[in-house]
Amino acid sequence: MSLINTLKQISRSDAVPTWQGLCKHLCWQFRRAFGLFPVQLAISRSRIFVEGPSGVAALTNSMGMYDSNNMHLIRLMLDHSPEITFFDIGANVGTYTLIASESPNAQVYAFEPHPVTFSQLARNVEINNRDQVNLLQIVLSDKEGTAALISAADPSLAHIAATGSGATGDSLKVTTRTLDSVCTERKAWPQVLKLDVEGHQLEVLRGFQKGIAKAEILLIEDGEEEDTRTWMAQQQFSGPYWCHFRNREFSAQVQRRAEDPAYLSNNAQQRLKRLGFHFTAKAESHHDSSHQEWKHE
Repeated sequence: MSLINTLKQISRSDAVPTWQGLCKHLCWQFRRAFGLFPVQLAISRSRIFVEGPSGVAALTNSMGMYDSNNMHLIRLMLDHSPEITFFDIGANVGTYTLIASESPNAQVYAFEPHPVTFSQLARNVEINNRDQVNLLQIVLSDKEGTAALISAADPSLAHIAATGSGATGDSLKVTTRTLDSVCTERKAWPQVLKLDVEGHQLEVLRGFQKGIAKAEILLIEDGEEEDTRTWMAQQQFSGPYWCHFRNREFSAQVQRRAEDPAYLSNNAQQRLKRLGFHFTAKAESHHDSSHQEWKHE
């Protein structure tokens, strides 16, 4: 099943031709089999240092800017703004962080709680000389305090323990902050956010009651779920939309290879229209879970 899923992911990608993605993935499997690590991989105008196989590394190896639509959208918005702040919440090893920080006008804040992944993120920021990136090893949530971070074989899949579940032997104690408190402390309010926190997204949003009015675009993993849709609608955001970058379209239709859906403020919609984007009528859509399956490869 994993091979079938891999072939499906690559064949649906907007980032690379199918044949090129397949050739790169075959080379990746060879590298995994013989332990040919560490390695540096190219993504956009940046490079990431990879110490060993992981889902994000496999995506980057095979497709480069693997979330082609969302990554190009972020870069477009940052390039066309004289001053803008991007928050990468759940930054992992820094693929989105590096792409965002290629825009000289952007201030970037990258949040990653897992110590192993955080060290890789810091290293990638350093080797690319991105001085405008601010690194924070904390968990964002709906309250200040501590929480249990449940580890996984792939640290990029670590997640916060559900309330009342208790810690396990594979958990780490981590600091939790609200997004509002971090923004107030740093005097930085994001206009664009990417939120990929392994099911903890609603807690992060609930800790963003004050700053949400200044945000314009939020890309939210599993953002099509009903509780997220309801919360974002209450904050006067439209969505979920899926960005089809080549067509300059925001649609209720998921991309062929599903990426995270977007929520847009009215101001963002007007700006995007001036940049040539159009919006299709809203309709009920169902998220393609194959994007998540790939991360376990």
